[in-house]
Amino acid sequence: MRLVLILLLCFTVTFCKKEEKSRLYNFSSINIEVVWKDSMSIRAIEIYNDTLLGFGYNKGYGFINLKTKERFISTFEIQDSLEKKKNWIAEQRAVSFTNNSFFTLGIGSPARLRKVNLQNNEEKIVYTEDHEKAFYDAMIFWNDTEGIAMGDPTDDCLSIIITRDGGETWEKVSCDLVPKTIDGEAAFAASNGNIAVIGDRTWIISGGMKSRVFYSPDKGETWEVFDTPIVQGTSTSGGYSIHFYDRDHGIIYGGDYTKPKDNTANKAVTTDGGKT
Repeated sequence: MRLVLILLLCFTVTFCKKEEKSRLYNFSSINIEVVWKDSMSIRAIEIYNDTLLGFGYNKGYGFINLKTKERFISTFEIQDSLEKKKNWIAEQRAVSFTNNSFFTLGIGSPARLRKVNLQNNEEKIVYTEDHEKAFYDAMIFWNDTEGIAMGDPTDDCLSIIITRDGGETWEKVSCDLVPKTIDGEAAFAASNGNIAVIGDRTWIISGGMKSRVFYSPDKGETWEVFDTPIVQGTSTSGGYSIHFYDRDHGIIYGGDYTKPKDNTANKAVTTDGGKT
């Protein structure tokens, strides 16, 4: 996991700065700096203003100041049983920043979404879902006031929650508005990689018995779904992660995690916004 953290930082710093679309990067070497070593299982990672690293892990969330190397790690070691139940925290596999806040979302039930003040690290729970099937996988913001998170189906569609007020309140999208899933279609907790956004457009990748791309052109108001050629049909196969370069060009990664050496039908690209 330390190696993964180092590589993620490296790739983020090297590739993720937005530049002109025509610019090409030519380099022959990179420098890697270890900012922290630990044995914890980090599952999601995000960088804020190139200075603050936020992450989710198996017992909570934390921050690393990339300039000073200062760390803040939440542990939630609460002794009182009632207080522990109130502040129960699952493994955090989805994190995201807005201008003044950090958001972290845990898997399992009850699902808890926390909003953390970046000035003083004070937190509050802004969404709770107490359902035996609740399992949230990814979260991303279109802008400082509007964001989306997704998870496995609790009814007959993917679980999608949306905020329009900077993360203060979240509402679950009705299954009447989202294409229905089939039995065994869900999403893998792929380190916050299940959602991609460009402008108002949103793409979500599913996996399992069916692996498809769910698409919204209008920040989650309406949805349609497209098939993919990614390997699928078992509970361990399908698409794991999705990313778009612009509104037309995107890529999905997947496979079967029980067959890590298999290199068949585990990635696909689109040039028409995910339709094919």
